[in-house]
Amino acid sequence: MLKAYGDNTPNIVDNIRNNLNWQGVRDVFYLSIKDLLLEKKTPAEVAAGIDQSCNTALSIGRGKEK
Repeated sequence: MLKAYGDNTPNIVDNIRNNLNWQGVRDVFYLSIKDLLLEKKTPAEVAAGIDQSCNTALSIGRGKEK
């Protein structure tokens, strides 16, 4: 469904505020939340992981922008 959503982006309102690599951010965020809910990681570990992984995903997006 995400591919269909992405393919339809010319027809939708920008609800992601031009976030660079939003799919990458979403992917790493939800994996981290999954680890939290399954108690594989502590809240502090998840928070640190989200910070690092989302920043990395955004950096990748910035690199593709150029």
